[in-house]
Amino acid sequence: MPDVNRILSEIEHGDPSAADQLLPLVDNELRKLLDKQMMKIVFATDLQIVQGLETRQSDAPTLRPWCKTKLSC
Repeated sequence: MPDVNRILSEIEHGDPSAADQLLPLVDNELRKLLDKQMMKIVFATDLQIVQGLETRQSDAPTLRPWCKTKLSC
């Protein structure tokens, strides 16, 4: 993050406009981190849904009423 280091240096040297440059960079980085976290949450939720469906499917009675055993259908 060379831009951030440069901006922080300018702030230290008393440049009042440097702080205005820093906020968009920090905001952009926070949005990237949030996007990554949200993708992890969505993936974990999707995985839980799929696992739940697989469990329900294996526990569910056969959908073919004429079939007496799961193995023959």
